[in-house]
Amino acid sequence: MTNKTKAIPDQNIFRIAYIIIALLTFNSCQKTETRIDRAAVLFTPTIVGQINTQTTESFWNKNDQIGVYMYKADQPLAAISLIDQVKNYPFTFNGSVFQSNSPVFLPNENVDFIAYYPYKSLADFQYPINISDQSNPAALDLMYANNAKNIGKNNNTVPLIFVRQLSKVNIKLSITNTAALEANQIIVKMPAISIQGGFDLTTGKLTVNSTEKKDVQKKVSLNTNKTAHIEFMLLPGEDITGKAIKFIATNGNTYTWTIPQNRNLKNLIAGSQYSFDINIDNGKPSGGIGESQAYLEIPKMSNLSSDEVFIQHFMPDASDSRNYAMLYEKKLKMAYWVAYPLYNSVLGSGNRTDAWG
Repeated sequence: MTNKTKAIPDQNIFRIAYIIIALLTFNSCQKTETRIDRAAVLFTPTIVGQINTQTTESFWNKNDQIGVYMYKADQPLAAISLIDQVKNYPFTFNGSVFQSNSPVFLPNENVDFIAYYPYKSLADFQYPINISDQSNPAALDLMYANNAKNIGKNNNTVPLIFVRQLSKVNIKLSITNTAALEANQIIVKMPAISIQGGFDLTTGKLTVNSTEKKDVQKKVSLNTNKTAHIEFMLLPGEDITGKAIKFIATNGNTYTWTIPQNRNLKNLIAGSQYSFDINIDNGKPSGGIGESQAYLEIPKMSNLSSDEVFIQHFMPDASDSRNYAMLYEKKLKMAYWVAYPLYNSVLGSGNRTDAWG
């Protein structure tokens, strides 16, 4: 028996090859278009209230990191509401926005975001706080953002508004006629404060372990004009009235200034800074309470579009004093609202009043 094989005509082979190539090209185009259609999530950051730490003088430094959670809109943050396992996902500041090393894409359903700074590796939704090491205030400057709600898949540039959660003590120190302090570094010691706490990222609530108290200290050097700027980040709720702040020279000489009694210092408020001006002259400390400021009070902002931006401007001669703030619409080129501060240096001899007449 003879087997006969029927050859396929050349024109049919070319036709089949053309069809295969066309299908592959079409499929490739479809995938390319899908990738182009899905832009990775980016975050534009704003800080509510400015005090002099790393993240306020330059707002954000390149390579600063935040932790981000993406979860189902209108649901509480929990393991079951997370989307695509975006849980404590690190985003890094590139100089203008926060972006992730591996892209995160928005799903078809609307989502909420929660973010915090500075980034830590967390096992759950609890952020541990320990302020015993005061050498780098920016590393203690806990901030929290939960304004990004009901974000749709077409809004991949998401505004985050961060609110500070700790309190700050700011000391302006000047030295005259005290050689022991003028020569070298000075150790500044704040006695018996609460150093441990926790922050619940699901609720935005901070708790303090008030039973664990400890002295904290930091080293500072005087400027050429024999002054120094000293700051301590403290847990809210701390009572600092009557605390004896010690300034210790390298030879062991100690100079003590006691914080005056003041009702505003009995319960430090989250997001506030408390200022003191201290002078040590001929070995004798003196000083008083300077101007203290709370974080900025602003209307609630949520569901901002990419064209709506929160803007703050500060005094040219005082970077920690607000001039005004606004919520601005870039397309319409107008402000929805503008807020001006009313604090002592602005009011002068006037008084704040609700009267219109």
